[in-house]
Amino acid sequence: FDLEGNLIYSVYKELDYATNFASNGTGEWKDSGLGEAYEGALANPDVITVVDWKPYGPSSGALASFLSTGIKQNGKLVGVFCTQLPPSARPEDLTQVLDLSYIEKENTLLLASVQMLGERYATHALFENIALPPVSETFAESQLLSVQQIMKEALFAILDVRRTDYLEALQASEKKFDDLHRALVWGDMMSGLPELTKICTLQSMLKVGHAMQALKKYLKLLRDSEAIAVSQELLEKLVESENGLRAAMEDAVNFFRTDDGVDPAA
Repeated sequence: FDLEGNLIYSVYKELDYATNFASNGTGEWKDSGLGEAYEGALANPDVITVVDWKPYGPSSGALASFLSTGIKQNGKLVGVFCTQLPPSARPEDLTQVLDLSYIEKENTLLLASVQMLGERYATHALFENIALPPVSETFAESQLLSVQQIMKEALFAILDVRRTDYLEALQASEKKFDDLHRALVWGDMMSGLPELTKICTLQSMLKVGHAMQALKKYLKLLRDSEAIAVSQELLEKLVESENGLRAAMEDAVNFFRTDDGVDPAA
């Protein structure tokens, strides 16, 4: 959030994205749990505000808890960071909820469970002769998750939560994205990826490459900066560049799904 209550970045881009949460504003979700979390962090930016579980409209009415804290630069409040927890993330020891590292651990376990479920379904589909999407489409969709992973690691580094660890993870995530990008374009026998020959999809992947390079410029500035020296301008540039990369990758995924290989200029 910026200090005016605008939700300027969201990992999942639900209905609340790009809306306003200021209590004196007109935003649709300002009176929700996330609105409480924003106002709590604005009033007490040096502590972590905990908003208990309650139905949250943008998440289809599912129960959600929120944690929030202020983002400061050189002692000056420049924004608010919030994270959403589902009921399944509720720890046995409630004091753990104040530890952002605990939240990340739970998120990692959830992602691992989702990956395992996907692998089991793929195995089942193979034996049951169920048609699955082409492997190139599946890998392209996974790049969207990689974009979210990169931005999440950058945000945790900005918040100085295990900064060294997250900067190392960020570098690994960048490499993973680059390696898969090359495989999607040039093909990879081990992964079963063919070389990309469809013109429209190739052009969309070229745009993805340019967008990633733009984001990398600001990720390098993040790595080269001290935690306390991360500026509001750099944070905004990171968010802007991530939005650009995500949009380019979403277009590419759509082409992987629908491109019939016919050159539109022919």
